[in-house]
Amino acid sequence: MTTTWPPQVRERAHESFPVPALVVMACTGFIVIMTETLPAGLLPQLAGGLDVSEGGAGQLVSAYAIGTVLSAIPAIALTRGARRKPLLLAGLLGFLVANTVTALSPSFTLAWPPGSSRERL
Repeated sequence: MTTTWPPQVRERAHESFPVPALVVMACTGFIVIMTETLPAGLLPQLAGGLDVSEGGAGQLVSAYAIGTVLSAIPAIALTRGARRKPLLLAGLLGFLVANTVTALSPSFTLAWPPGSSRERL
């Protein structure tokens, strides 16, 4: 018994596997997950580096998490029709800028969301 495949299946079988795109997506996933989870394990070091209490550093991490939760669904809805590659690059650039500013900030006030004051922590 011989099986013949439809032409569409035969054409797809000869296409190359998108390894570079998968590597980029895997690296992006790693960066996003690391950015989300790493600060929770570094609260004592964050607090010491920013000269605030561990509770204050925890509030900074919590504010970031709440902002991520509240902006995820609207961001997906607003970018539903956008091309994915430029959107991914813009998102990675945003991560780079935000993490660089936070990492190089000499004070807690620069790392904390605008309008807040360090004295409340």
